Amino acid sequence: MSEAKTLTCEITGHIACITFCNPPVNTLTIDILSEVRTCFEELGKNRDLRAVIFTGSEKSFIAGADINSFAGRKGGEISKLGQEALQAIEECPLAVIAAINGYALGGGVELALCCDIRLAADTAKFGLPESRLGIVPTYGGLTRLPLLIGEAEAKRLLFTAERITAQEAEKIGLVQAVYPQAELMSQAMALAEKIAENAPIPIALIKKEMLRARNISFQDRLLSENAIASYTLDETEDYKEGIAAFLEKRNPLFRNC
Repeated sequence: MSEAKTLTCEITGHIACITFCNPPVNTLTIDILSEVRTCFEELGKNRDLRAVIFTGSEKSFIAGADINSFAGRKGGEISKLGQEALQAIEECPLAVIAAINGYALGGGVELALCCDIRLAADTAKFGLPESRLGIVPTYGGLTRLPLLIGEAEAKRLLFTAERITAQEAEKIGLVQAVYPQAELMSQAMALAEKIAENAPIPIALIKKEMLRARNISFQDRLLSENAIASYTLDETEDYKEGIAAFLEKRNPLFRNC
């Protein structure tokens, strides 16, 4: 994928590293939301990729929205654009790791919620300041945040608009791990490499099924898992390679087919 204006992409092996850069503090604009959507739709079509790391430049991951860019637009239109952009991350068939290097505020938290795994630098700060501005987060944050950390903790963050540390974010389950700032990217890369060793088809199916499971009954989930088993065991070459590699005591060579 070519380098874009705000999002730069560096590919190493099967891993893409996306860096968000919109000085001075990395804010989201209408144009950038469209760029995010296009970026992840393109990444999802790259069959050589296995994982994506998303991080920010300088001291911010994403420090919220650029309110000035929304002038003249209706709230529903802005919300829809944000939801579509962030859903492209959530629906991307690759494993997406957020390496939260600094401030993640408002839309920055909402974007991180769409990533599969969230790692944070020990200097990172998190907050949802919308209620202090007379608005609410509507890029999907109201739905995803309580699913991740529970309704009570979500309400506390949303009602108070306070900022919390990376350590508290880990405690409540907003992030999975916290590392020293200097180690964040190497740790994210190590995790991405570990994921990239595995077959990509199951990872894509796991993501798709977990998203689908939010809206269907328990029995329908079991039926869906049965259909997935039929596909992965009966129709994919990667399954045969995985079993052969296990029996032959060697590393598998998956071909995403």
